[in-house]
Amino acid sequence: MTSKIKVECFLSVIEDIVLSDSPYEKFEDQVIMLFNYWVIIIILATLPVYYSLSGLWQNIFLLIASYLFYSYWDYRFLALIIITTSLNFYFGLKIHAAKDQTTRKTILIMSLMYNLSILGFFKYYNFFVDSFIAAFQPFGFLPNMQILNLILPLGISFFTFKIIGYLMDVYRGEQAPADIISFALFVGYFPEISAGPIGRAGTFLQQIDRKRIIGKEQIFAGLHLILLGFFKKKVIADAVAPYVDQLFSSPQQFMSIDLLCGIYLYTLQIYADFSGYTDIVRGASKLLRIEIMENFKQPYLSKNIREFWKRWHISLSTWLRDYLYIPLGGSKKGTARTYINLLATMLLCGLWHGASWVFVAWGGIHGTYLALSRYFRGSLKKPGSTTLQVHGTMKSLFSVFITFHIVAFAWIFFRAPDLETAYNYSYFLFNISHLGYSSASLIFITLFYMAVVLAIDLLPYRFNRELLVTSETPWLWRSIVYALLILSISFIGESYVQPFIYFNF
Repeated sequence: MTSKIKVECFLSVIEDIVLSDSPYEKFEDQVIMLFNYWVIIIILATLPVYYSLSGLWQNIFLLIASYLFYSYWDYRFLALIIITTSLNFYFGLKIHAAKDQTTRKTILIMSLMYNLSILGFFKYYNFFVDSFIAAFQPFGFLPNMQILNLILPLGISFFTFKIIGYLMDVYRGEQAPADIISFALFVGYFPEISAGPIGRAGTFLQQIDRKRIIGKEQIFAGLHLILLGFFKKKVIADAVAPYVDQLFSSPQQFMSIDLLCGIYLYTLQIYADFSGYTDIVRGASKLLRIEIMENFKQPYLSKNIREFWKRWHISLSTWLRDYLYIPLGGSKKGTARTYINLLATMLLCGLWHGASWVFVAWGGIHGTYLALSRYFRGSLKKPGSTTLQVHGTMKSLFSVFITFHIVAFAWIFFRAPDLETAYNYSYFLFNISHLGYSSASLIFITLFYMAVVLAIDLLPYRFNRELLVTSETPWLWRSIVYALLILSISFIGESYVQPFIYFNF
């Protein structure tokens, strides 16, 4: 696709949105196309203005840009984020100013009730109403409860958790209250507002308080991440999505080997989709000289489930650890309580992802994994315990293989639209009568994309770095890598258009 055609395509999307009777619905339909050009807008328009300003004016400019970006999703929710920001700014001041512990805790509880009520209303109201009605239907009781046609505000799960983290840090004395502009920018910062990562106030506020000057290293790393993110999204995630959709739509029609390929492909899709999005926004933010935390570190090369959660959606897993698991008591209140805390944390992790029982089941599976991992790790430390003596590379490969497959199995519940589909997929996956030959092309596609993801992750994993190549990499190898990425995006990526998966959360 030539540059002229791309520009015309982008302008046509803008025209469709502006002239549409329902701007929200049109934007939702075209969001992926707009997002693909959003980075170009930042580079061509935002940066020259941004770096012509300094200090407070840079923050004000970014805040205005963030609110404009948010209002284009649905201008009606701009008031929600402004009111929420203002109230929580006030809560933070009051928590910090309170003299006694009881008052501080009371204000914190009030702030948590407000934020969780807003999140619960928009995201979980219909879920709980449906569940309540379904629970009483077998007894012949039909509660007269109204289902509401609610639109989920963009990024509400992410900015709510950011705010709660900030208030908890202020309450603990780990964070001084920010000024209103800085706090509003922290909440609404547009690279993070759509789908995270869930930033921490301390790290973000320190960066916007200092002078920001772009350097060669930031430009190199930023453009590298943007390019890699587009490759992951368009060449991997979007390309395998049609196969995944077909296999999960009617699993009973496919052989077990087909369903196994479907699990592998979705495992790659969600990783490439979400980490690709994170790479794009981290790269764009680097060009603004604001670092966003690394959210993925080659998670499918983890040797156990604990390591997986240290490498997958790091901003969420660390948030749950610091603001939920540890406050619940962590591992400090006995073995039984530790298992309960792990399970409760992961159940809430699943529910955070969406108002559906499949997400709760997914969280429960991972909670069980973590509890079992802790149990066996403790058992192996006891005197007289015996272990399978496998050492070195073979042990590592075996551990990675097992961890990958238990994570992949859990993704069935994350991807399935309901528990019945998840059950059918699992049943026919392991049903002996469904053993048979699969399409050779599906197996080839699965192996090909698994090899591509492995190739992307292996070097950063081996050398513990975030970039596929660095500025120290010989220019010839860098040129080859960038040429392959750009050509792949140009010839393969334009064939598929899929929304980012985590825009739903």
